[in-house]
Amino acid sequence: MKVFKRQHGDIPVLEFNRAISCIAETFGERWLEAKSAKRNLIREIWQRQDFVSSMELFFVGSALQKIVRNGEYKDWMEDFLRRAKSSDDGNAIGAIYEAVMYSMLADNPGVTLAPPAQAGFDFTAQFGEGVIRYSCKRLQVSDQEKKSRLEFEEFKSNFRKILHKYRRTGWHAVLYGLDSVSIPKKDSLEKAVLATLQSRNKKVQLGKFVLFMKELGPKISGARLNLKRLSYAATLIRPMPESEQARFEDLFRRAAKNLTKHSPNPHELQVNALLIGLPESISIEKAKKWVDERFERSDSSKVAIVILTKFLPVADLKEKTTLNNLQIGFCINNNSDSASIDFLRCNAKKALKFIVPIGSISEKAASMHLSADEIMLPIEDAYIHQSCEIHHEMDFKLPMEVSFSAEQDTVQTLTLVSNEGSFEVNPVSAREFRYVVM
Repeated sequence: MKVFKRQHGDIPVLEFNRAISCIAETFGERWLEAKSAKRNLIREIWQRQDFVSSMELFFVGSALQKIVRNGEYKDWMEDFLRRAKSSDDGNAIGAIYEAVMYSMLADNPGVTLAPPAQAGFDFTAQFGEGVIRYSCKRLQVSDQEKKSRLEFEEFKSNFRKILHKYRRTGWHAVLYGLDSVSIPKKDSLEKAVLATLQSRNKKVQLGKFVLFMKELGPKISGARLNLKRLSYAATLIRPMPESEQARFEDLFRRAAKNLTKHSPNPHELQVNALLIGLPESISIEKAKKWVDERFERSDSSKVAIVILTKFLPVADLKEKTTLNNLQIGFCINNNSDSASIDFLRCNAKKALKFIVPIGSISEKAASMHLSADEIMLPIEDAYIHQSCEIHHEMDFKLPMEVSFSAEQDTVQTLTLVSNEGSFEVNPVSAREFRYVVM
């Protein structure tokens, strides 16, 4: 078995390489390594070398191992490869989500993938004469969030130019939106940045936004900021628009209709279940509220349960690493057939036990806040964009060990200084992360 030289954290080398080898054998290394004009998420993640991409590949490889070892799924794998190799993000992410969800439930009794031609549901869990039919749907990042990301890039670029113009370094600008309006123009931002730099007050109102400014410290233990180079960080937080609820409800409606169409008469030993993956900007709690409202006001009685899932990269500050956290929300439809609900509750521990290859599982989402001037501002259900470029320097002394963090949209460099001169350690660059699992 080939040994892949990638960051693998605490995962045993043999276990890690088995999962990565499964991806290489399934997709083909030549295809994975190819430089193609057509973008593909799996290929992009394979060609990155950061820790987060390694964890994503390990997730996917672990899922495929459970499928490949079962010789019955050759037709399913052919269909999976067709979708996963697509340049359409929706097809690729949908295929991966289906495989990962199956693998997390595959160790439960009687879980079987449906044939590729099966409409309405993706896999089933058999319990004696009873069955649960699962349909997997992944809500993609919206056009509104993509537009917000482009506006963030404009804000980040303008902030960097302002710092360069006034020869300032080592500042973090946080633009907190009170409404989902367009970001301030460069002239307005420049006046606000100067106002904070020239006073003790590091907070200023900027139309429908509040600008917070904070001095940056080094992110590498024992290092200091390199004052000869421009270091900065930028964060944009803005409310999620109401259109996200309409998008979610449309996905729910279409998925429920398709599932019940191909499972029209649930009886006491049959349960219809929807698995819906959420993007980072939508919280489990918010989506649960939308599902409950949908159960109350629409004819969704043939869907007994909706299981919401959300993957997040979570930083382990003690171990200085990043792990996957799977957040799960269970929404039981009390308007569904009572016998179906009774059957589901009786078999819940066997049927709804999720197992992840690495990381953690939680049913309660951690609250997110922005701390500024002793004020805690909630940032749940918001678009959050962040980026930083930090240049360090430190005295060169042997022996020494340096640890870089691999965070999204982060560039870090380190210059080692000695009596004989200075030299730069290979920089850590993690620009434009795109996720396939998280």
